[in-house]
Amino acid sequence: GYFTPAVTVSKVTVTGHNNATISKTNDKYRVSVNADEVVFANITFEDTMRNDSNPGSLTFTNCTFKADLRMPHAGANSTLKVENCTFTGEVSSDYAIFVQGTMTNVVLSGNNISGYQRGVNVQADSTATVSITGNTITNLTGKDANGSKYGSAIQLSKGGSFTVTGNTINIANDLNAFQLYEGLTAEVTISNNKVTADYLIWN
Repeated sequence: GYFTPAVTVSKVTVTGHNNATISKTNDKYRVSVNADEVVFANITFEDTMRNDSNPGSLTFTNCTFKADLRMPHAGANSTLKVENCTFTGEVSSDYAIFVQGTMTNVVLSGNNISGYQRGVNVQADSTATVSITGNTITNLTGKDANGSKYGSAIQLSKGGSFTVTGNTINIANDLNAFQLYEGLTAEVTISNNKVTADYLIWN
């Protein structure tokens, strides 16, 4: 809603109980919040969760996404954390998680992703610290284009440094486990991942 006169909201926590589910109303979610810190916990999102506000810190914990999570906006020097969430791919989507904005810290940890065309794509601030750890990514179908399929479980598009460790990736369909996007200048550390894929890395 709107506050008049304008005020600064410090923290908003939205916690689901009894299998709480959020669905769309008129093709838009009514859950975007602009505050210094925003937390969503224990909630099922039936369709694309698109954040259209600019919180300073945004966290999703123990949530279920039947479609995808898109982050097209973020405040300057903001942070994003997605931890212990399940992405089921029940609703047709491209990426399970698509991070795109000015975030300077991104943590994707302990998530289970299955049934999407592609897995994760992070395009954050050029100075951002990104950690992708302990996730399980399986059963990707690939994106159809020019008569063939392509895609990756984890795509690194933009950031300052990436740490990709402890993930389990099990995919087929001529897909890549990892992709380093053209022009990426970040420091990248990929270690201790368990990978089953037709191709390891697309640079």
